[in-house]
Amino acid sequence: MSSSSSSASAALGVPTLAEFKQQIDHLGKLGQETKEQIAQLEQLPSTDELKKQIKDLKRKAAVYDARQNAIKVIANSTYGFTGV
Repeated sequence: MSSSSSSASAALGVPTLAEFKQQIDHLGKLGQETKEQIAQLEQLPSTDELKKQIKDLKRKAAVYDARQNAIKVIANSTYGFTGV
């Protein structure tokens, strides 16, 4: 990408592909950490509070996965549109 198109993207507030990749990596890391926390909690004796925590963490993991997928779709669409 030329510097003029990078400047135009920045001026419009449009993330660069590198920024998309950084967000994808970050969400992947958050999702993995959340899934590890779920696995650890599932090893503990079950209580109502623990079940609620696990349910909340599973919901967070699903949100991270959905956001990561959405960013991937946007990045791939942008890449395809620009023909870079």
